[in-house]
Amino acid sequence: MAWLASCSNDDEYTGNEQDERVAVSFSGGMGNVATSDTQNDPNLKTSADGTQWLADDEIGIFMKYSNNGEIVDDASNRQYEAVLNSSISNFTPAEDSQTLYFPPDKNVSFIAYYPYKADLNNYIYPVDITNQSDPAKLDMLYCKTIDYNRYTPIVTLPFNHKLCRIVLNFVPSGSVTQLNLQQLTANNVTFQGFLTKTNVNLETGEVADGTDQRMFNPIKSASPPSSVGAQFTAILVPQKKQASHKLSIRFT
Repeated sequence: MAWLASCSNDDEYTGNEQDERVAVSFSGGMGNVATSDTQNDPNLKTSADGTQWLADDEIGIFMKYSNNGEIVDDASNRQYEAVLNSSISNFTPAEDSQTLYFPPDKNVSFIAYYPYKADLNNYIYPVDITNQSDPAKLDMLYCKTIDYNRYTPIVTLPFNHKLCRIVLNFVPSGSVTQLNLQQLTANNVTFQGFLTKTNVNLETGEVADGTDQRMFNPIKSASPPSSVGAQFTAILVPQKKQASHKLSIRFT
């Protein structure tokens, strides 16, 4: 007599602990942004100073075997979203199909970054800071963490900023009044000679040397400190000053 074996659903209990899939749980904070000023900026990243998540912020995550660095199954650039407006937030899959599950018997490591990009080639994350109208989308964050498994399912993602921030505060002086400064717009401030493009290697976390010198304008803060007439912020590509490399910030 022939017997037919039935297929079981992936989530069906089999009685063997090793057969049960364990979803990865993610929680992450972020380090301080490299900045020229510590004043809070409501336009940069969140409602505070670039150290908080907003609900629905999207991150990308890669899961690799710790022993050989190979991607686990198809766990490449999975999309997760922050659930809290907080300095530390949990992250959940953007869709059920994006959920990451631990392999049954091996340790894994994770690479994560923000903001999420659907199309990446060879772990290279391109950055272009020319358009500063939405700083949150320029504030690139990165982390790498190792050796988790199904028995340690809560993964901590210690994000750090890979770019820099400059904050310009204009205060009344002499004949320049608070009102004069409040009337300034972002078009009155121009960055010149700064490198505007780079690549971040997601495997190593290294930021490549910048390229493409262009002029660009910062963004004006909506709610500067009370003693400041106007405040402007910009995200910058890290760059080394060279003798032939002239940097300037022009005010008109």
